[in-house]
Amino acid sequence: AATAAAAAEAEAAAEAKAEAAGKFEVKEFDAVADAKARINEAIRLKNGRRIEDAFWEAESVGMDEAELSLLRAKAEASRLKNEERKKQEYAKDVEAAKLKGVTCVVNFRPKVRYAWQIPQAVGPECILVGRSNAGKSTLTNTYLESKGFQPSAPVDDRPGRTRMLTWYPVNFDVPLAWKDGMCITMPLEGKLGDLGKGFCLLDCFGLGEVEFKVKKSRLSSWIDLMKQFMGGRRALNTVFHLISCEQEGQLSDGDLQVIDVFKMAKVAREQAGLQALSFVVVLTKEDLVTPETLPDVLRTLREECARRGYIPDEIIACSARDRSGLEPVSAAMEASAARGWDTRDTWDIEATKRNVKELFALRRPQLSRGQQRVDRITRKEENSWRGRPTRSPSSTYEKRRISTFVADHI
Repeated sequence: AATAAAAAEAEAAAEAKAEAAGKFEVKEFDAVADAKARINEAIRLKNGRRIEDAFWEAESVGMDEAELSLLRAKAEASRLKNEERKKQEYAKDVEAAKLKGVTCVVNFRPKVRYAWQIPQAVGPECILVGRSNAGKSTLTNTYLESKGFQPSAPVDDRPGRTRMLTWYPVNFDVPLAWKDGMCITMPLEGKLGDLGKGFCLLDCFGLGEVEFKVKKSRLSSWIDLMKQFMGGRRALNTVFHLISCEQEGQLSDGDLQVIDVFKMAKVAREQAGLQALSFVVVLTKEDLVTPETLPDVLRTLREECARRGYIPDEIIACSARDRSGLEPVSAAMEASAARGWDTRDTWDIEATKRNVKELFALRRPQLSRGQQRVDRITRKEENSWRGRPTRSPSSTYEKRRISTFVADHI
């Protein structure tokens, strides 16, 4: 009887185990179906980068070519439909921009953080540079207001508010717009001057001390971006170096960094055979000194510049607060634009869309996000094995990959 009871109990336990195994049966992972689902989801979200990554993953898992072709056709149809919708929205934005009196369509202004993001040129360019809180954004807004445009540059009492190169087109016939570095206002076969002979005023980040929380790596990248832009941009022909009257003619650390960039850019342009830049010093915040002391400040500034071998073409004193001295600054900018249009053959290559697309293809990172993630995980694995400090993994998947790598090597 005991043996029979034990056998029945064992049989019941086996049946329960079999039932549980059937209930929680683990299905085999289908990589092809998962890749197809990712592609459809990316198409639904209209995310070009995700679509590119999803197709890269689908090819890596061996999806059938016929199925891939159908999905690519679906993605292309979705892209064309999305572009048509954006064109209609853009036309509405242009009309709204005309009514508001802005120079550039909202959300379509170029804001450059890396050199490969430098956009297509539509006219001559001049740039405002200097130390942080020297009055670059304030002067930009004051100039735009004097031209009847709405001020758009962000300003703050603390230094370091502007962190990117920002384009402000002025005196063009219509508000301009850029997308992915291309001027979408200009037709594909458009010619320079079709949109009016205006120019672009660039508001630049300041060098030197900042009071905002900015990583050291990003602060160091600002100088590299200035070197590359000022040393290789053909459409750029005038640099306005803004120096505050608060310094009483002395040069701050940020100003010295700007002068060093000037000198390196000058050498780089000479070596590349590009047109030489015109340098204009603008003494801002003139209202902070009395008219009697202003000549002494100007004399001290000229002596400081000459002592460092930096001789500007012109020195202008102005104040954005009481709008004094804005006429000479405006005249210098418009004269710069006129010189740029007279020599437009030298920068025509940067205004041709085909050439700009080739330049972007060379400058932009070629790896997709999926490939960049694989490389990032690999670097973390190598650093963890070599005992180097590494950032904490951002997902359980990365933690498992790193643990497996270390365990295999140990």
